Amino acid sequence: MGTHEGGSDLDPAAIPADSKYVCIDRSDETDYWRSHFGASRDELEQAVEAVGHGYAAVAAYLNQDRNNH
Repeated sequence: MGTHEGGSDLDPAAIPADSKYVCIDRSDETDYWRSHFGASRDELEQAVEAVGHGYAAVAAYLNQDRNNH
């Protein structure tokens, strides 16, 4: 119980209210998104800075970045 589909145990309160918006202003939500995407805080910040807070855009940016390395 308390495990999201990625398999990590996170505080249910940390799960974002709007899963289409990647918020990195709160540490608990940042931890959720880091776990969800398998990204570092720096990678997540770079993605949001580059493409905004939209889930699909952040996911595509992170996948593109990984495919280019």
